Amino acid sequence: MNVNVIIGWLILFGLFFLISHYLKKHLGIKTREWVWMFSDKRKPVFRIVYSSIFVLFLFGMFQLNFEPGSENYSSVVKTSPLFAAIFLQSIVSGIEEWVTNREKKAYYHEWLGSILILGSFLVIVLFGVS
Repeated sequence: MNVNVIIGWLILFGLFFLISHYLKKHLGIKTREWVWMFSDKRKPVFRIVYSSIFVLFLFGMFQLNFEPGSENYSSVVKTSPLFAAIFLQSIVSGIEEWVTNREKKAYYHEWLGSILILGSFLVIVLFGVS
C-alpha cells in the first residue's frame, strides 16, 4: 500500500474524530441509534430508497466484476459501487434524520460520515493503491 494513502487516511480519520468530538461534546449533538434498513421505524419512502441503492450496488458490482472484459478495469473502478452505495446510504440516512428528527441534529454525524467515505475514496483515487 502506498504511504501517501496511509497518510491521507490518517489525516482524514483524525479530522473526522476531531469534528465528531466537537459535535458531541461542545454542541451536544448525539449520534442516532442504529436502525435496520427494513425496520418498521423507517418511513416506507426511505425503505424503498435503501432497497434501490442496494439493488444498484449489486448490479454495479456484477457489471464491473463478472462481465466479459471486466478484467481490464482497475481495482478502484471495481470497488467504486461499494463506495457509492455506502456514501449514498449515509446521505439518505442523514436526509431521513433531518426530515424526521430535525431538532436532535444527529444528521450532522451522518453527513460527516458521508464526507469521510467520499474523502477516503478520493484518497484512493488520487494517490492510488499499488
